[in-house]
Amino acid sequence: MAVTSTGIGNRQQIWNLGNNIIDTSKLVELELQALDMKKTPYNNEKEQLTQEKLLYASLKKEFSSLTQTMKDLSSFKGNEKK
Repeated sequence: MAVTSTGIGNRQQIWNLGNNIIDTSKLVELELQALDMKKTPYNNEKEQLTQEKLLYASLKKEFSSLTQTMKDLSSFKGNEKK
């Protein structure tokens, strides 16, 4: 049995596979969905790490004056004038 492949519009059709006609655009769509499903855990982890990084930067900025005050207090030795 000879298999024939034809292009109809933007679809590729494969013929002479028995009673079944395979629409390769659907196969490609299924492959893309499978790839998206594989990328989902990575994307979720990346998004979570990005949010944590932004939170850390925000907290660091918010507490920088407090940190500097604590450093100044720890280095204070008596009646110093600045």
